[in-house]
Amino acid sequence: MVDTDGSIRAIQLLTSTGFGTLDAACLFLFPGQYMLPATADGNPIVAWVDIPNRWSLVKRNPDPKPPLPDSVPHIMDNFNLQVGPAFYPASSRELRQEGNCIVYLRVEDTGVVADPRILLSSKYPALDLACLEAAAHAQFTPGKVDGRPVSTSTHLAMYWRLQ
Repeated sequence: MVDTDGSIRAIQLLTSTGFGTLDAACLFLFPGQYMLPATADGNPIVAWVDIPNRWSLVKRNPDPKPPLPDSVPHIMDNFNLQVGPAFYPASSRELRQEGNCIVYLRVEDTGVVADPRILLSSKYPALDLACLEAAAHAQFTPGKVDGRPVSTSTHLAMYWRLQ
């Protein structure tokens, strides 16, 4: 998710590399990075962007059966995840706390988020709580298998940086 100022606020892994540690590394490629923001009528807008990455590894077998891309739920294109300056916890802002977190969550076949959990902590309780709240309120398109919606899980990485 690229904010109006071009900062990358969140990432969702849509396709597994087949390696758990490499998937986790993909979620932290972009903290502190900037992109040109999308625009509508000449004004910057918040937008989700697909950024394909290709990794090449040798002499190791991937984790068994990585999920198929269609089976992974994804945040709706027009949804602004509640992360960034407008959602920064006041206590964390006051204490100048910054950090990254990864949230694991299930998305039901209806698109409803269930059981968000911190997988990797920012080390600050207020930022972790903000991550959980953002994930819980996210709007998803459910994953599909054979064209039918299914309940499955995904990971969201969120980056909290003061401006």
